[in-house]
Amino acid sequence: MTIQTEHEIQSEKAQSLFTEYPSLKRVYFTSDKMVFMSKREAEKHASVLRDKQVIKIEKEKCYQE
Repeated sequence: MTIQTEHEIQSEKAQSLFTEYPSLKRVYFTSDKMVFMSKREAEKHASVLRDKQVIKIEKEKCYQE
């Protein structure tokens, strides 16, 4: 059994969205592992969380790993 790191899980989710929406250039994750296509929506969601961090994943970098 292989345990995925949080980074690997985020990359998988991001790649899935990039495949589904080819024109999408970046996605945003909040600390509760929700993924957003809009920075504004991610920040809005994060504003009610204890950890307000928003992580950006660029399409180009996601596929370089």
